[in-house]
Order: sequence, then C-alpha cells, then structure tokens
Amino acid sequence: MKIPLLGLVLTIAMPTFGVEALSNPADRSALELNGKWAYIVDPYDTGYFDYRLQPYDVQPHPTGGYFLDKSPATSNELTEYEFN
Repeated sequence: MKIPLLGLVLTIAMPTFGVEALSNPADRSALELNGKWAYIVDPYDTGYFDYRLQPYDVQPHPTGGYFLDKSPATSNELTEYEFN
C-alpha cells in the first residue's frame, strides 16, 4: 500500500513546467487548411540534404531539393518527383 500512496504524493508534489493555458482562443488569428495539399513524404531527407549531408537551401544556387518543384525538361531526364 505504500507504493500507490508514494506515487500519488509524487504526482501531486511535482511542479508543472512550461504549461500555459490558452488564453482568448476566439480572438486569435486562424489559418484555414482546407483544400488540396501537394506533399512528398521524405523519410530519409533526400529532398533536403545532398550526398555530403549539406542542406540544399543554404547553397547560393541550389541544384537539388524538393523545394525547387523541378519537372523534367526532356523525356530522358530522370526526376524522381513531380508535384503535377
């Protein structure tokens, strides 16, 4: 019987850090997310990092990355993604 009582005491005695109540939610600005979304699942970050694990978007003239929304220029060019 000591263990449940100890757990209850520790739970009540522990302070809550970083918990703030949401104040005035009706007056906050909102963003509608309705509509069709175009996204690519990138579990290995291949659309963000190059082969040296450097982010594409910090380069002055990026050549790769999904954010370019690149389409193949010719039928022979290999592009692994396309939003269209």
